[in-house]
Amino acid sequence: MKFLSSIFNFDTLNFKLSELFNRSFKLIFVGLIIIEILIRLLVPKNQIPTGHWWNHGIHEKVEQLKKLKNVDLMFIGSSLSAVNIPPQSFDDEMKKNAINMISFNAGIAGSDYEGISISFEKLFWKIRYSKYVVFVISPGDLDETNKGERNRTANFIKTVNMPVCQAAAIDFFSNSWLFGFRNEIREFVKTFQWKGETHSPMGIRGYQPMYKGCTFNAEFPVTINKNGTISKSLVSLIKNITHQDVNVIIIEALMYSKLRRYYSDKLGAFYNLLKDLKNIDRTFLLDVENIIPPDEYFIDPFHLNTEGAQMYARDLAKQFIIQKIIVNKQ
Repeated sequence: MKFLSSIFNFDTLNFKLSELFNRSFKLIFVGLIIIEILIRLLVPKNQIPTGHWWNHGIHEKVEQLKKLKNVDLMFIGSSLSAVNIPPQSFDDEMKKNAINMISFNAGIAGSDYEGISISFEKLFWKIRYSKYVVFVISPGDLDETNKGERNRTANFIKTVNMPVCQAAAIDFFSNSWLFGFRNEIREFVKTFQWKGETHSPMGIRGYQPMYKGCTFNAEFPVTINKNGTISKSLVSLIKNITHQDVNVIIIEALMYSKLRRYYSDKLGAFYNLLKDLKNIDRTFLLDVENIIPPDEYFIDPFHLNTEGAQMYARDLAKQFIIQKIIVNKQ
């Protein structure tokens, strides 16, 4: 019996438990390193983890804005602001007319005006105030029934409202691509398709050049409700800004000619809302109908190529002067 009991006595074993745990830890650690290296080798080029940010574009915009000491004018809206108005071209044209100013494009691609309004106040306005804010408004940005955009906006708002400590922790652990790409890896296991975000270079002062257009059919009914969540968010933001003695300029977002013809008799609710916005103190509706670039400059129904965007920004600056939004200082 003494012999049998000694078999199960830890003192008679040839190895120690601490050695077993150390060996297991080393194997796990080496395995994780190998997986990390494989992920970094296999992930498509120009993709890096977004951390707690909704996408890289917003993160870069915020960092660019932090580096500016002063901003005189901000453009806000969806991608129809971010892609179509390069601030540098706008400012250069202003300078030709003896108006020195710095503008910034805070457009948020992929969100409707509920997400745009929340992100503008929480991510941009708290960093820098400006004397002028230009709202680029599209009927699609106010559509209460677009489920895809509504879902994207809801996910975006979650990232904007994330607690600071949680956001910092996610950013820290995202230095490991195994953690940083956890959602993409999970989706890949389910569908065998990689759905990571391509990290395109950001332009100057928030401008996001676009080289490949959208392929979806843009001809669909748009439901705009003045009492809906999106429209109320837009109105609330404009009122909050104008109450701070800031001048708001509203411009209708671009569409190429075929789409403009399609919507010509379908947007009564949209134009009624613009009229209501115009009646808010310190708010001006800028007429841009005569400066819409020719269709050859559009890469899809809404977005301009870089040449068209630069031309449009220059023409927009001229309209600010012609319509006396900003007075020539000469």
